Amino acid sequence: MILRLMAFAWKKSSVEPPYIDELGFECALDIASDWRSISKNTARNLFKLGISLSPNGDKMRNMDFITFFLIANSARLFGKINGKENNDASLSEFRNALDANILPFRYNLDIIDDIFKLVHAGEEQFNYGIDLESFFFFDYYLKIFYQGTLSSKRWFIDLAQFQAIIYSNYLPSLFYKYFKTIPQNKLSSESFQSKEYQPIDPSLEDNYFIKFLEKGSCNINLFII
Repeated sequence: MILRLMAFAWKKSSVEPPYIDELGFECALDIASDWRSISKNTARNLFKLGISLSPNGDKMRNMDFITFFLIANSARLFGKINGKENNDASLSEFRNALDANILPFRYNLDIIDDIFKLVHAGEEQFNYGIDLESFFFFDYYLKIFYQGTLSSKRWFIDLAQFQAIIYSNYLPSLFYKYFKTIPQNKLSSESFQSKEYQPIDPSLEDNYFIKFLEKGSCNINLFII
């Protein structure tokens, strides 16, 4: 039923399938989200954010149906969390939504608290909420992570599942390019000094980035989060 609603909103508002422009997106989002408090500025920001997150978004000006579906679905969820329909949803509203089984399985109490810590670092969490743009951003990446999570152990992934996420169609192509630039080998003390470069001292702070990579004589590891 949700998919039929999204398809109806898309068909009602799109004039140039298989993509939708900004004005059509605002119309379709209003129909699909079932939440009447989305301002024009918020819809515009969501459109730009969705374009930047979608695969090959750096080459696109209009939005495809999959990206629209993800945004509209998050907007519907945010509307259920934010019962008073103002600009922000508070931490207590998120916790109430979790207790009422409104939030999907990809959420738990720790994830909700961590999202608020990321958005309001150093601030009193109960006095500030999360807006729709921030919620969609975190919800988008939670969906990417959760599609690879272990069925027997939620919110955890192994190496094979992480690799599947890297090649996911939902992961922005720009992020995939970043991952490809990470060196795939471990540098030892013998291989640290390359013959192609001038010898460098890894103890100096102003030296090359290569000194931060993993090498046998350092207790520094490269982590991907």
